[in-house]
Amino acid sequence: MPGRLTSLLAGGVTAAVAVGLTGTPAHALTWTITPAGNVVGGNVAPNGYDGSKDVVLVNKRNGAVIWRCPNASFSGNVPTPTSGFVRMPSVVFGGCAFGIGAPISMTVTGSATPTNPWVLSPTETVYTPPQIDVKIDAVGFNLACPGCTATVGGPLVPNQPLGTITGHYDNTTRRLVLTGGGNLTVRSVSGCFGYLLAGDGVAFYGSYLLSPGLTITSP
Repeated sequence: MPGRLTSLLAGGVTAAVAVGLTGTPAHALTWTITPAGNVVGGNVAPNGYDGSKDVVLVNKRNGAVIWRCPNASFSGNVPTPTSGFVRMPSVVFGGCAFGIGAPISMTVTGSATPTNPWVLSPTETVYTPPQIDVKIDAVGFNLACPGCTATVGGPLVPNQPLGTITGHYDNTTRRLVLTGGGNLTVRSVSGCFGYLLAGDGVAFYGSYLLSPGLTITSP
């Protein structure tokens, strides 16, 4: 009996250790982004949606293209190599059109400002260069065209005025590709011909070529 009890206890300890190891969360990686300083990006093909260079916003509920912009750019900065993020205080969209039927000229204004920039940061838990998974936080848009005004940001529940978009950055090609992931949501809408409703999830697609090219690494 003592031998059996010892065996059972040993097995229990082994099982407990195994469970404890399995339940341990992955450690967050530390990141280095070089060079530090200013960086700009301009949209290029393919955009990850239809192969064009247009930056596109798509309604996840009905698949409708809310808008497409043939010209898009951002300016940003890397505070220090070890900061692990890129600030994007200026985001610009030009030549945009409401994407239903005959295109209607639409003004798209990003929420980024010097005091409230969009912020790009790596999200990988396993370092897999040259392509690094990234997200951009603090994202929002105001949309306006004849017959349609809307705001886009984070989810209504729980209430998050600004949202997140996801994609990847490639150290080799110098391209930031935003692939439709994240939690962007239509927060308010007036008109818009029924193509947009408050609460609709939306997907952001676009590809930006960065200058200078950044290199994102993890020790």
